[in-house]
Amino acid sequence: MSDNSYETAAGYVREGALGKVVQAQIDYSRNSTDGMWMYDIDADARPGVNLDWKAWLGPAPARAWDPERYFRWRRYWDYSAASPPTCSFIASPASSRRWISRFRSGASPRAATGFFRRSPRHF
Repeated sequence: MSDNSYETAAGYVREGALGKVVQAQIDYSRNSTDGMWMYDIDADARPGVNLDWKAWLGPAPARAWDPERYFRWRRYWDYSAASPPTCSFIASPASSRRWISRFRSGASPRAATGFFRRSPRHF
């Protein structure tokens, strides 16, 4: 946790300042005109020379070398636990919510995810 906001929230919950907590909600949003996970592609990447494409694919479906998939892997379901935001980014806020509220059992987590993008005319 990069700041004390979670610790402060936990204090309010533990002190009873909010009453009995019966539900907690988090969200994770990214706003970018370029889209998400548009990492740079290294033109010097060479399968068989300086990287092992087959090993990198692991149990994912076999396919020809694709630098887009290698460098921007979070954009593809094959490599990111079926839902990129859920796999990679929801864990931190979700675990923080759990720590703040001290949920131990009886919690019923729900998740929804999606990619939403405006058309260029909105910018």
